[in-house]
Amino acid sequence: SLSGEAPPLGATAGGRVRDALAHIERSIPADPLHGEFLDRHRPDVVLVTPGLHFGTGQTDYVKAARARGLPVWMLLFSWDNLSTKGALHEWPDLMFVWNERQRQEAVELHDFPAERVVVAGAPRFDEFFALEPRVSRQAFCAPLGLDPDRPTLLYLCSSRFIAARELSFIRDWLAALRASGTPPDRCNVIVRPHPDVMLVDGGPEADA
Repeated sequence: SLSGEAPPLGATAGGRVRDALAHIERSIPADPLHGEFLDRHRPDVVLVTPGLHFGTGQTDYVKAARARGLPVWMLLFSWDNLSTKGALHEWPDLMFVWNERQRQEAVELHDFPAERVVVAGAPRFDEFFALEPRVSRQAFCAPLGLDPDRPTLLYLCSSRFIAARELSFIRDWLAALRASGTPPDRCNVIVRPHPDVMLVDGGPEADA
């Protein structure tokens, strides 16, 4: 086009392009190093996590395992692996997800068979249930200038990729919270910035 941008494709043409790219991907052999690794360790099952990401090398492990007749399982690492982290280039035999929402994403976004999806919870968070406080509530609140007798709300920010204008939302949300006239209007509020976002002009996120 005159603008230098590729013209948009319709559903039919887009499907053909995806099929062609999938065929090309299947035709590309795995890196021999991945096969050598599997031959050396001789696993019973190959487990990959997250199984898909931009530029991931795990696709080669899946291909190498399949060439050796090894079952391949895929365990999701994060809540947004299926929705924002690229395409699933090689299907595992089983996909372990956190919840029914992720099962739906596997089917609708990646055309993955629902019967090969196993809802297993989020094992990466299991260790958090065993944690115990190391300081008292008073000692935690004092450096932050918070009242330990009040409930505390923690707001965990997103990356710029997910929410590019989150600071304005946080300000509006806090204003609405304080003006609500409900019990939460007197809560302590802690905003935990994402490491790659500057929430305050001229200062690091941790200043927010």
